Amino acid sequence: MKFVSVVAMSLLAGLGAPAFAQEQDPATTTAPKKENDGTDPTQLSTSADITLEHVDLRNGFDAQTLAMGISIPVGTDKQTAIKLRVPFDANDVLGNDSLGLGDISIKATRVLTVKPKYGIVVSGELVFDTASRTELGSGKTVFKASFVYANFLKGGNIFAPALVHSTSVAGSDARGDINTTTLDLYVVPRLKNKKLFMTIDPAFTYNWENEAKFGSLAITFGYKLGKMFGGNGQVFVKPSVLIGSDRGANWGTQVGFKVLNF
Repeated sequence: MKFVSVVAMSLLAGLGAPAFAQEQDPATTTAPKKENDGTDPTQLSTSADITLEHVDLRNGFDAQTLAMGISIPVGTDKQTAIKLRVPFDANDVLGNDSLGLGDISIKATRVLTVKPKYGIVVSGELVFDTASRTELGSGKTVFKASFVYANFLKGGNIFAPALVHSTSVAGSDARGDINTTTLDLYVVPRLKNKKLFMTIDPAFTYNWENEAKFGSLAITFGYKLGKMFGGNGQVFVKPSVLIGSDRGANWGTQVGFKVLNF
């Protein structure tokens, strides 16, 4: 936790600094607001979720993850949010398929600016080396930096490409270093049925350590349950598929329950 704690404090201090957009007239810099269902990356809200994911690994193995997360906006302008995620993982790679603690993460997100046609969001995430067994984590503490440019299109659709770079900053010397870049072409189509929502995530990942590369596609289908627990409840399912000879898995499916705006 040595170097990591310094990085975390610097990250939170930087993201908490006033953004240049705050000096402008809010009426001319904010996009039209709609119900926050969690699909717009420029709309931060208090949220809590629980997810269960199954992943079909290569070579006949598989993995499961039960994760809980909570996100809370902070600061007077509520344009910064902190999210904590605690996963419990299982896989049969080493013959033990019981659940154990995975790598806990904390993420700070900052909305830099929002205008009628676009918004800019940055985030920094620390994934700590907390796994209870070797096969349940990377053996490294990893820092992820991301940049999102959200385009608000006609008809209420959103196209928000994101660039994410992950690099290991501490951990076991016996485990491989992490140094990957992902381009995520995030799309939110507006659906006629207001109870439903959908996101489409084609992505490409490049591993700079071994020059490996692969593509992926994930599609989220969600249903809004309405008012509950002081907020808005929703359920969702997120199937995904990976493409390329360097991929680490074949496909996966995630189901989840979330409460927002409580």
